[in-house]
Amino acid sequence: MIDIVFGDAEAGVLRCFYASQGIFDLDRRVCKLEGCGCLFRGPIGGSFDDPRRREVMVELYSDEEPESRERALERWEGYLRRFRDCLAAAKAGEPVRIWYSNEPHSLCGFHEVIFNLFPLGADIRAVKLPEWSPTEEGKRLLGWGAVEPEDIPAYLPLEVSLSPAQQGTIAGEWERLRQENGPLQAQVNGRLVSVPEDFYLPFIRREVPEGPFRVCDLIVRVLNFHLGIGDGIVYDGIRAMIESGELEAVETAGRPYWTVVKRGPNFPGQG
Repeated sequence: MIDIVFGDAEAGVLRCFYASQGIFDLDRRVCKLEGCGCLFRGPIGGSFDDPRRREVMVELYSDEEPESRERALERWEGYLRRFRDCLAAAKAGEPVRIWYSNEPHSLCGFHEVIFNLFPLGADIRAVKLPEWSPTEEGKRLLGWGAVEPEDIPAYLPLEVSLSPAQQGTIAGEWERLRQENGPLQAQVNGRLVSVPEDFYLPFIRREVPEGPFRVCDLIVRVLNFHLGIGDGIVYDGIRAMIESGELEAVETAGRPYWTVVKRGPNFPGQG
């Protein structure tokens, strides 16, 4: 069995759980496909190893440090190797289990993996994160990274086997989105849909305070909406607002997230 996840936190949870069970072939057992998780941002129309996707992933995992691009490229190469190994194992008949949630990056990864495995006649199982914790009453779950490793056994009964017909339907939904090839993919009412680049701007605008503030503080306020997006998408929206005059820089900093900004002349309702 190969377990597929789409981010560092989810991979860490499963690896800790398996290590506690005396299972140590973790690099092979837990297959982290963060490149699939990057597909919430376009383009998504090419193959899983499309160079255009490489640039998206590198941008998402890079920062202002010169060495970060090299590290991001290494992540891309690791992702390609893991994905190819996973495809080969599934083609040889080894079962694959996908751990996913309603977060956009996770839904994109779920669809992309099934899209690639469906033609192989693969044995695909899936465990979807429930809305509420089965081990802690009243705790709402937002992502697999928030689950304690020792609680994994409580989620295993949620595993379902996806029939060829179900796999075909999911692959077809992803093909439709691939044809649209939108700039962003978002979860709307439980479904993955293509949305415009400014889709999250209303959530950013409503959190812009009066007076000067740091970019990082606004990012945190928006992330508290639990939209299932990362800081990079919010920062892109803030940059777009600065370019349009909705926000203006008051004090620049060596690190972009620490730049101080305020409402600009084009901010809605300003003036």
